[in-house]
Amino acid sequence: MICGETNGVPYLQNTKKVKDDFGLRKFLPTDVVVIFNSIHTWMSRFEIKLKRKFWPENNRWVVSVWNKGKPRDGLFLPNPSKLLN
Repeated sequence: MICGETNGVPYLQNTKKVKDDFGLRKFLPTDVVVIFNSIHTWMSRFEIKLKRKFWPENNRWVVSVWNKGKPRDGLFLPNPSKLLN
């Protein structure tokens, strides 16, 4: 999965759920157990975390990695170990 493909599924504010309108998740081969999600910079919008939780199914894992990037507006990237659930 490349940068931006996490957003292939929309977050619906009215239902507060992520929905797979295009059936993208069913196209993942059944033997795929790890989805490597490389993104350019840490994405901080709340629905991105929900979308990352949506992709794993049938005992799959999603591993998201990002560049260190530059601090913006005085914000610094969080410690990745604190992002784990």
